[in-house]
Amino acid sequence: MELITRMLMVMLNSIERQLISMEDMGTETALAVINFLVFVMLLQICFCALYVYYKTLKYDTIQCEFTEVYVRIMKDDLPGIEPMRTNIRRSKVYPHIIITILTFGLYSMAMILYAVNTLNQHIRNQWNYEENLLSMIYKKEQANGIIRSDAGFGKGIMATIMHFM
Repeated sequence: MELITRMLMVMLNSIERQLISMEDMGTETALAVINFLVFVMLLQICFCALYVYYKTLKYDTIQCEFTEVYVRIMKDDLPGIEPMRTNIRRSKVYPHIIITILTFGLYSMAMILYAVNTLNQHIRNQWNYEENLLSMIYKKEQANGIIRSDAGFGKGIMATIMHFM
């Protein structure tokens, strides 16, 4: 408890002076401050991952509900149309938080990968649904083909950043 009190006092004093100097701290206190900051960063990564995961599930649910309404409206025009089904396995958030705390935040790295994988599953599922829907419309309209255009889309932000590196 004394170490935590000293760590907080050093942090408060450093905030007052607008800088943290490792020379002002003892070795144990400096290590405690560094470990505390690393732990806080890992927790932030975990909560960011949980937010991405939660929003992905929310949008997936909304999109599935939208396609159910769309199917009801379009069933006469596009017979055989099916609503989009989710392929995302839902899990409770609490076990992830508990595991993150038990592993001192290290699980947050796995959690961010899990959240990104869930987002990718949603995007793949949405893409496949839209491709099938376009095919049905294509057949119904007896179209000659589908022309895809990337006009209007510039380079992505990562491509722009990598160009300057």
